[in-house]
Amino acid sequence: MSEIGLWNERVAAAFDEAAARYHDDAVVQARIAEQFAVWTKVDLERSGIGGTAIKDALEIGCGTGFLTTTLLEMWPDSRWTISDVSPAMVEICRRRTRAALPRAEFDQVRFRVADGPSISASPRSFDLICSSLAFQWFPDLRSAVCKLVQLLRPGGALVFSTLGANSFCTARRLAPKFFHAYPSPDELRRRLGIPDCELTIDGFQVVETWPGLAQWLKHLRDIGAGTPPPGWRERPSTLLKALRDSRELRGGFPVEYDVLNCSIRVERALLPPLTIGVKRSR
Repeated sequence: MSEIGLWNERVAAAFDEAAARYHDDAVVQARIAEQFAVWTKVDLERSGIGGTAIKDALEIGCGTGFLTTTLLEMWPDSRWTISDVSPAMVEICRRRTRAALPRAEFDQVRFRVADGPSISASPRSFDLICSSLAFQWFPDLRSAVCKLVQLLRPGGALVFSTLGANSFCTARRLAPKFFHAYPSPDELRRRLGIPDCELTIDGFQVVETWPGLAQWLKHLRDIGAGTPPPGWRERPSTLLKALRDSRELRGGFPVEYDVLNCSIRVERALLPPLTIGVKRSR
């Protein structure tokens, strides 16, 4: 198996192990999902997508259901497929959804264990694909997005939140190689310039404070989000120095979440699926 394949397995295993703690401990992720849900509804209404136009919908990276129940409340008549790479996360989300929905609505929801970009579905199966804070885990974001766009019907939308370049900037100054490199809005636009699609990017920032870097790193491990980037080779001494330096910060250790909300709407004149993702020559 390739290094990326092994890394994907480590990410899935970490979230699987953390599933029982995630819903109570991932406070920032819940807050971001709530804000993203509001942005999604406004963005889709502005684009003329919503209501009965969304017949089939897919959520990627459901976790324990922070976004799921809100989506199902917003579009209760849609046929939803809810997915995550972690079997334990999917099961917890399924139980929480069953407790929150009337039986008739719950029976329309399907739950699947699947890696987002590799989910098995026919082209043009969905009118809407949504995801909160999962796309930053895709090693090749453009490839993943191109695959998912192929699953959209003409007029459909892929709407997701991911982390931007200013995420964890204090921590990255102390231990730069331990943390993932995230794109700026301009870089994301360059990556996601897909033919016959309209791209919108917006964003907001959330900052939380921890006693030190060590406590925050433990929190990341506790919620399954502590897997370092593929090929991480940081020396232990570098991380130890970063831990010592973080204790010298007055007023606590700030953790910045630079959230980018992205909407990709497929125009009516959609190219054949096999050509999506190929840049047109200028």
